[in-house]
Amino acid sequence: LAVGDALAVLAEAHAQTPMLGRTLMQAAQPITLGLKASGWMLGVEDARARFEREATAAIRVQLGGPVGTLAGLTSRVADLMALDLGLAPALPWHAQREAVAGLGAALAILTGALGKIAGDIALMAQREVGEAAEPRVEGRGGSSSMPGKRNPTGCQVVLSAAVRAPGLAAGLVAGLPQAHERDPGGWQAEAPALAALFELTHGALAALRPVVEGLEVDTAAMARNLAAAGVGGDVGHAAELTRQALAQRRERS
Repeated sequence: LAVGDALAVLAEAHAQTPMLGRTLMQAAQPITLGLKASGWMLGVEDARARFEREATAAIRVQLGGPVGTLAGLTSRVADLMALDLGLAPALPWHAQREAVAGLGAALAILTGALGKIAGDIALMAQREVGEAAEPRVEGRGGSSSMPGKRNPTGCQVVLSAAVRAPGLAAGLVAGLPQAHERDPGGWQAEAPALAALFELTHGALAALRPVVEGLEVDTAAMARNLAAAGVGGDVGHAAELTRQALAQRRERS
């Protein structure tokens, strides 16, 4: 929520700030920073909503006995266990791991959405572009051999998480063909992968939040780059689209 809030503030503040849009890494048509930030915001919000849905589906009680028949038990025992643990009750699902894989995929998607933001900011922070920069933090972002260098270290953390997360999610999907009623290996591999995915997503959120909240925007550089591209200044309906995105987020909240 904090990253979404910061992105909403950025989008609203720069709803009419023109900048150069880029497609295939090349100059395209004019947009606004507000439109770019609202796209970041909706990407994160959609990914967060997906995570919440998948978490609700995956975090449920599992009690079925050795082969899922509740032999020696009753469904009442499973219901009481769910109540005691504060989990959603469920029929035995030991060999059905789709919900677990869905949770892992949702975490990877959320981390990827954060990585998209970090990647854009890192590109905007290139010295020859100069449109944005991470906030200055004592002891971070400098270079031991190039004193004038200002590295996007927060973005670097987020991007490294976004690189690692898909492989972990793929491992969970690979474990879906569970053998018979209890698999020798698939479900045992899930816990460390899920733990790592939660760590990566949390770390990416923690690293990106101060970057967005303290992002230094150089509107003069944006104007200069836009003028140099020679693509005019018509940003279309960017301001209205930004307002619609902000209204959509408020409705969801």
